Amino acid sequence: DGTVSVESVKNKKVKTIKIPATIKYNKMTFKVVSIRDGAFKGCRKLKKVTIPKYVNSVGKKAFYKCKSLKTVIIKTTKLKKKNIGAKAFKGISKKAKFKCPKKKRSSYRKWIKKAGAPSKCKYK
Repeated sequence: DGTVSVESVKNKKVKTIKIPATIKYNKMTFKVVSIRDGAFKGCRKLKKVTIPKYVNSVGKKAFYKCKSLKTVIIKTTKLKKKNIGAKAFKGISKKAKFKCPKKKRSSYRKWIKKAGAPSKCKYK
């Protein structure tokens, strides 16, 4: 068993992305552990994204200028301050809502704001 990263999206007009927690390939199972720099950059129609439980890093400008992004569901508790890249959430909707694990909510709020999320975002 190994690990994989989300590189990018081919269809920039996608509206919803649910990143799988694991991917099967050649009878092997791989955990999705990171979202690369600029992976969803410029997906202007993207409204909702789900980040699975094994992800431990979100790259620089991962969701940069995804201006329609209003819902971010974070299922992982493995994110650290240094693992959320600069401007990862810069340019998303001002009315965005982040759904985070309860025990990590206050930490994630600080780190996500530092990564460029608008100050009026809600955290549940």
